[in-house]
Amino acid sequence: MTHLYDLLPAVHRVRDAAVDPDAPPLRALLDVLQAPAEQLAEDIAGLYDGWFIETCDEATAMALGELLGVRPLNAVPGIAGPRGYVANTMAYRRRKGTAAVVEQLALDVTGWPARAVELFERLATTQQLNHVRPAARAWATVRGTSTVESPFEPSAHTAEARATGYGIRTIRVFLWRLAAFPVVGGTARPLTDPPDGRYHVNPLGLDAPLFNPGRREGEITHLARERDVPVALRRRPLHDELNALRDGTGDPVWFGVDPVLRLVLDGTEVTPTALSICDLSTWRRPTAPGIRAAVDPVLGRIALPTGVVPDLVQVGYAYGFSGRVGAGPYEKGGGPADATWTTTVGAGGTHATIGAAVLDWNAQPAGTVGVIEFVDSASYREDVTVAVPAGSRLHLVADDAYPHLRGSLTVTGDLAVSGLLIEGDLTASGARALAVRHSTVRGTLSAATPATDNLRVTVERSITAGVAVTGTADVRIAGSVVDGDLDAADADVDLDSVTVLGATAARTLSASDCLFTEPLGVARRQAGCLRFSFVPPGSLTPRRHRCVSEPPPSFTSKRYGDPGFAQLADDGPLSTGAADGAEMGAFRHLRQPQRMANLRTALDEYLPAGLTAGTVRVT
Repeated sequence: MTHLYDLLPAVHRVRDAAVDPDAPPLRALLDVLQAPAEQLAEDIAGLYDGWFIETCDEATAMALGELLGVRPLNAVPGIAGPRGYVANTMAYRRRKGTAAVVEQLALDVTGWPARAVELFERLATTQQLNHVRPAARAWATVRGTSTVESPFEPSAHTAEARATGYGIRTIRVFLWRLAAFPVVGGTARPLTDPPDGRYHVNPLGLDAPLFNPGRREGEITHLARERDVPVALRRRPLHDELNALRDGTGDPVWFGVDPVLRLVLDGTEVTPTALSICDLSTWRRPTAPGIRAAVDPVLGRIALPTGVVPDLVQVGYAYGFSGRVGAGPYEKGGGPADATWTTTVGAGGTHATIGAAVLDWNAQPAGTVGVIEFVDSASYREDVTVAVPAGSRLHLVADDAYPHLRGSLTVTGDLAVSGLLIEGDLTASGARALAVRHSTVRGTLSAATPATDNLRVTVERSITAGVAVTGTADVRIAGSVVDGDLDAADADVDLDSVTVLGATAARTLSASDCLFTEPLGVARRQAGCLRFSFVPPGSLTPRRHRCVSEPPPSFTSKRYGDPGFAQLADDGPLSTGAADGAEMGAFRHLRQPQRMANLRTALDEYLPAGLTAGTVRVT
């Protein structure tokens, strides 16, 4: 708010300055009153925000819910709050018992996109001439088999005896747990070096499916379609739509105002009608006239006509993943508030390369708190070496961007990294503090410190291919995936909600809500404690509290690059084994068991009489 002193008429400010130019007494008085005035203004603004469900805080939303008789739900902070549930309560009740309400209800209480299917509408039945049901014929088409057993399958089924199977009393709710993260202006990875016109969409050169980013439905009565939910893209719908657009016979769904895929060659965007969607498992080249590129959304591959090799290939796409762990194009927060020097890297930034920004940093005096911010999601092919003088700190940050360092990062001194995808190793030496947040390191994150110093290594919401710490250090890892060994034999290690897909060695260890897939070796077992974690048999650990050793965890995938990487695959005891009833491991913050419990609680009130609901997690 405006300072109280600035609200005074100018004549009073002039007279006040005349009394004492260096310390005006009236200014000093109003400085004391400024803090209470700001608090009062904040309270008034909060009361005004509380008039509307769209702007009120969560406590007010719950109070409004109590007035409406809304059933209380488990808190899932930052993911699925009560706002949407309370705001739509009256709309739910007006349309109670319809599939549209069940679908919207599932979205509001879980935060996951949903599709409700009334299975009795998909029962194959003998036709009655007074009530003909063309969609319920007992014969199924052999075309379009990619949608079989999916939420969008058009075929009818015979009745099933299982509780949530096809029957006259069943509604099935399909949920998409994986989120789609849209990338703007990513750099395609050439298959060969030098490039020959064949590329991976994934910046690391991995085969990875492209995802539909989904879109928000405008009306509660609208039933979700495939275009509305974060599904892995299929070849056939995209291929058919592009053919129709070329023939001038169809309206765009996938390639409309906000297309699911963009391709830019040397700064010129390829129009959708110049794209061909096909199977590129054999890397075949497009040969049809007018086709500038072939794209395989299932494998995430691009092939250009023979002889066409642009200098730069950029893609706009979306990839699927469980949550905001590791690098990604989402909000992560910028640099520190006490930064004294800032520069930018990327398109429209101060520097075009990281090396140029580092040269600028090297010219800064000791004691500088610096920030190098990435403003795009491009790939930077360079090995970076940074020297941070004693007393200085450097932050490499990428907020809302997904930059890729195709090389290694070596640093001497204190460094903080946020939002970067580092293909090589991240090596720190001579540092007192190394922090890695919301980043992915596909090499080894290694740090070494002299015996006389004590290094602090912090890893939060990140993915690393391994961690190696040499010397005396304090290592804290939270909400992260270690896709390899955690080697810190001389360090004190503190883990909170971590999935370790390798062996673990530490001097002392404290761990809560963690998953270890390989045996642990802890030297000083009289200190520390393991709580609510999975510990493999044969591990040497400090005392344990509520830990389990069977059954072993089952993951959707253990291959980095797959959408279901490090995601628990079943509803076993590990999925509710954390201290707060959530799952153990890196994705505990998603509170998936609590979200499913919220759905079961809410569905009881809005299901049609006599019907039961079954849930299916599509991803």
